[in-house]
Amino acid sequence: PIRSVQDAHGPNIPSGAPGAPTNRTGILMDRLPRALRFQPAVAANLRVKTLSEIVVRGSRLLLWIGTARLLGPEKFGRYSLALAFGTLFAAGSDFGLHLHLAREVARGELSRSEVLSRAMRAKLGLTVFLGLLLAVSAAVYPRGPEVRRLLLLAGLTLIAQSWTDFWNHWFRGLQMLRQEAILNLFHVALGTAVGLTLLIFGCGPVGLFAALLVSALATIWVSVHR
Repeated sequence: PIRSVQDAHGPNIPSGAPGAPTNRTGILMDRLPRALRFQPAVAANLRVKTLSEIVVRGSRLLLWIGTARLLGPEKFGRYSLALAFGTLFAAGSDFGLHLHLAREVARGELSRSEVLSRAMRAKLGLTVFLGLLLAVSAAVYPRGPEVRRLLLLAGLTLIAQSWTDFWNHWFRGLQMLRQEAILNLFHVALGTAVGLTLLIFGCGPVGLFAALLVSALATIWVSVHR
């Protein structure tokens, strides 16, 4: 006699019963899409963060290209020198403090006010120390007074910008990515718009750094009052 397909392949054992074959690949493929689904709040934060990064990087590229074309070789060289000089002090104004702030806020072992108070005291101490070091370094730099003033302004600008990064890490630790993205957009858009405008009117590197300093201070003020 001809056996049925069911008989040919053995008895029909219910899934999950002892001796039943398991399909781990199918279970994995079923669970994978669900694991990749984000909660609505997380998905919204990611969209805003991604959009802000695109706009911020595009604005900085536009500012860099516009600066090179509007300043000319000689003034752009001064701008690059001042930017490199100020970056040395901006790097020291972080000193790992920003990441520590975000991590401690996210862990939640201490109150937010206590974490912020401790971090701000450390940040203020670094800022005062680096400000004094910047003033001395700019004063003894072996160039004319115009270049020294430009170096001082560039250093102050980049130290102020490090404070915007400080507040970005604060909001990041609080999982307020939307707030961080909005502040980044405000900071970069304001600096780019005002900086390019001053360059068009012939204000040179001093005008550009002044615009960037004002945008950083405005962003700090907004961050504190949010």
